[in-house]
Amino acid sequence: MNMLEKISPKRPIVLVIPDFLKEENRNSFMTRCRYVESCTQSGLLPITIAYDLQQEIVSQYLEMADGLLILGGGFAIDPKYFNQPNTGKLPLNPERTAVEMTYFKESFKKKLPILGICGGMQLINVALGGSLIQHLPDHEGYLNHSPSPIHKAHEIKITSESLLFEMTQLKQDITNSSHVQAVDQLGERLRASAFAPDGVIEAIEHKEHPFCLGTQWHPEFWGSKIDFAIWNRFSEECQKHLLNK
Repeated sequence: MNMLEKISPKRPIVLVIPDFLKEENRNSFMTRCRYVESCTQSGLLPITIAYDLQQEIVSQYLEMADGLLILGGGFAIDPKYFNQPNTGKLPLNPERTAVEMTYFKESFKKKLPILGICGGMQLINVALGGSLIQHLPDHEGYLNHSPSPIHKAHEIKITSESLLFEMTQLKQDITNSSHVQAVDQLGERLRASAFAPDGVIEAIEHKEHPFCLGTQWHPEFWGSKIDFAIWNRFSEECQKHLLNK
C-alpha cells in the first residue's frame, strides 16, 4: 500500500524559499524545477513563499506548513553571521539570507521537519552558531567539490551513530557535488553524519530536533540510493506533522 494511503490522502505542505534575482526594474523569484518536482514526487505539496517578513505573514505561512525546504544557490551567506570578514568569491544575497534565517529559526522552534540542501545545509549550520569554509579552492588538500550537480562525483562515508545511517542502513555511497563552500565549525547541538574523502562535511543533523537534516550534495537529482531514503523520510516526517496538527 502507498504510504500516503496508509496515512492521509491530504498532502503535507512544504514551504520552499525561492531565490531572489535582482534585475533593473524587474526583480524576480526563481526556484529550480527539480526541487519542487522532488517534493511532489515524494507526496508533498510545495508552496514557494514571498519575501515579506511581516510577522502576520510569516505566522500564517508557518501555521499551514508541515515542513521547510531550504535550497542551494549561487551565492554566499554573509560571513558577518559567523563573525568573519568576507574572503569568499561568491556574491551575497542578503534578502534571501534574511528570509531563510527567519523561517529556519521559526520552523526550528515549532519543530517542523527541515531539509537543507547544499547552501541550505550551510544556512542551518550558521543559524545555529556554526561557521563556514568560505572558498575551498583557496585551501590545499581538498577535492574539486563543484564538478556537477547531475553526475556522481565522489564517495561519502556515513557515520554509524546518525539518523542518516538509521534511515539508509548505508555506510557509504557516491553522490554528486556542486559547491565551493563547506561547513567548518559545527553549530550548537549539530553532528556531522557524512564526510567526503578529503574530510569535508557532507551531511549534518540536529541531535535533538525530530528532523533537521542538511546535505551538502543535491538529493533532488535522485542519483544515489541515499537520495531516495532522504526524500522518503522527509515526506514521512511532514506527514506526521500534518496528522498531529
